[in-house]
Amino acid sequence: MKNVFVKAGAAVLAVLSATAIGATAVSGIIGTNTTWTTAGSPYMVTTNNLLVDTLITLTIEPGVVVELDTARCILIKGYLNAIGTAADSIIFTRSGTKPWARLWFQHKSKGHFSYCRIEYANNTAIYGDDADSICVGFCTVSNNTTYGAISILGGKTAITNSTITGNTTTNVYSYCGAGITVNGDYDPNGSSGLIAGNILSNNSSALSGGGIDITDASVMVTGNTVSHNAGWCGGGVANTGSGNAADTCIISNNTITYNTATAGTLDGGGIYLCGDGTGGQLITIVSNNLVSNNVAAGGGGGIALYGGYVQSFATITNNTVINNSADHGGAINITNGSPTIRFNTISSLTDSVISISGGNVGNVLIRTNNISAGDYALCNRTAYGRDVRYNWWNTTNVDTLNAKIYDYFDDFTRGIVIYKPVLRAPFSDTTPPPAPVNLAAHVLNSVSGAKDSVFVISWTNPADPSGIAEYYYKLNSPPASAFDTTGTFHPAPDTVVSQGGPLYVWLVDSSGNMNYQTADSIPLSISAVRGNGKVSGLPQFSLAFTQSATGTRIMYGIPEKSPVSLMLYDISGKLARTLYSGVRESGYYAADIGKNVVTSGIYLVRIRAGNRNAVKRCTVF
Repeated sequence: MKNVFVKAGAAVLAVLSATAIGATAVSGIIGTNTTWTTAGSPYMVTTNNLLVDTLITLTIEPGVVVELDTARCILIKGYLNAIGTAADSIIFTRSGTKPWARLWFQHKSKGHFSYCRIEYANNTAIYGDDADSICVGFCTVSNNTTYGAISILGGKTAITNSTITGNTTTNVYSYCGAGITVNGDYDPNGSSGLIAGNILSNNSSALSGGGIDITDASVMVTGNTVSHNAGWCGGGVANTGSGNAADTCIISNNTITYNTATAGTLDGGGIYLCGDGTGGQLITIVSNNLVSNNVAAGGGGGIALYGGYVQSFATITNNTVINNSADHGGAINITNGSPTIRFNTISSLTDSVISISGGNVGNVLIRTNNISAGDYALCNRTAYGRDVRYNWWNTTNVDTLNAKIYDYFDDFTRGIVIYKPVLRAPFSDTTPPPAPVNLAAHVLNSVSGAKDSVFVISWTNPADPSGIAEYYYKLNSPPASAFDTTGTFHPAPDTVVSQGGPLYVWLVDSSGNMNYQTADSIPLSISAVRGNGKVSGLPQFSLAFTQSATGTRIMYGIPEKSPVSLMLYDISGKLARTLYSGVRESGYYAADIGKNVVTSGIYLVRIRAGNRNAVKRCTVF
């Protein structure tokens, strides 16, 4: 056997010509641009590791086989291009029966794999350690152990149209998903990537992300089939954020089925979303996925959301989340965080379809979904009330609906769930209404001088297929989210502080659609002042209350002759009493309510006069 040494500047390329015809044993440093051809195949990394030096390119031609001995790796500081073809792939594999280590991309390196088969590594088959970019397309990455198939720590990546199957992680590290890991937590510049069109199956992780694990990174996950994977949490897909940056992850148009989460606590059989650090936020968009037949030992058979120490801002829309099972939250389990859940078809095989728990759950928006349940449709395990109006519950029978909601009426330590009004059929209108027309704010009386004033809001309803049902408003600054507000069915102070600030108003239709970004605004100013029990000036559309020992007086103003309805609702949204329904001339009117009319408690008063409407809370003693 002959030893051949080639000097390349300060580096040395050591090539051992093996006795097997055509086989080439390689180790040491590649210091010049090099191409591996089928004539020299298989290339065998044996005695020592192989290093592709800085700014040097190693090109591997179609049909080449690369065999690595036990624990051997190829370190890339420069560039590795392994471009096979559909008919003639490139193979990276072990040289005997024991696994090799990894393809290790180091700082500022680049890698491009196409039509490759990469198998039997035990320290992550493709490992990006702050690499500049790594692209993997039309490859098969399988049977890699200990640290999984592909781990990208920092930099950019694109993993497309590949089959990633039968990989495992057995060491408990946050950057070790069994199939694909993208983690920006170890790079000051973060990490970003595209994971598209892949098949990820039968991968198993000791921690999170049996199929895909994303941490502190901006990644698009789309068009993948993720099935029969397992993880401690996030059997199919896991996305976590430590709060170091507001990274947005998009999970869309995937098929996520038959995955398993085994933790028994956090879980997420199909998808797991978690904000796990301090000082930041996790932003995730989950849309147009099929999430079905996944299992979690604890919560969230389909999807689990855990806010951790930071707010978890997740938008879950237009998904089909069906036939999943868990100990609680068979379809969706929310433990802390502030998700928005809309336009989904949701069901589960076990327990409650949706479960809400945890001491740091924020405003959860669950609207315009089709929710079907054999047992509980929604279980509120928190002490705070929940607003889940405008959903289709697969029934309109009040007794059936009451039996499907677990809240204060089942356990006095739980908050009340407001679920009425309900949709009368599966949702069809998904378009939010436009901004209010002719928005006006009318101040009725000066309470404490020039700064604090009682006011009402009026407008003309814009055209909307479902009709306008309610409004939201916010003072002094634009709304930053759907719940950055006071308004209908929420605590609504009557007193305006900083009288000169702007007032923002936006609308909700009868299908529960709203868009706070369509809010209209006006400066708040006094247009009429109450004095000696009378209102000066021309009649204004208005709604206000006075209270005494005998009851509550509702006072309202009608600017012109119009049909008027004055309705009283209880806090759950149920109509308690029609106070007036008919035609009124222009003027001011009053209606008295007390214990002889309704029981004491908090009520909502709604007035409609022509195209104008207003809703306010009042207390009946």
